[in-house]
Amino acid sequence: MIRRPPRSTPKPSSAASDVYKRQGKGLVIELKTGQESNDDLTEAELYALGAKLLLKEDEVYVFHIYTNKDGGKLKKRKFGESEFESIIEKFEDKAQRIANWNPNDSLSPSFNVGDWCANCDYQTTCPEYR
Repeated sequence: MIRRPPRSTPKPSSAASDVYKRQGKGLVIELKTGQESNDDLTEAELYALGAKLLLKEDEVYVFHIYTNKDGGKLKKRKFGESEFESIIEKFEDKAQRIANWNPNDSLSPSFNVGDWCANCDYQTTCPEYR
């Protein structure tokens, strides 16, 4: 088993709990304390890509285990070579957009208030959110 190093400021549901190599396949297990969200797929893709690079495996499974007041739920995702090609393109595109931001402009890039603002730590200081 390969475990991530301890974090200096732990945050619930912010990092993979464990990364394993089982029977020639990568396995990432993350315990989630909140409800399932649309961002969980992107998170799983990033974990899978990291596990692929770390473990040098062509196939990685990501298990999100939701442990909330509604009871437990397991969401299994399997990633193979075809998925990794599109994941790499997706994250390269995101990285390119970030590289085009102007670090001297606090409103770069421009954005719109949306559902994603519900979990933002900067709601109280965000001029767009108020």
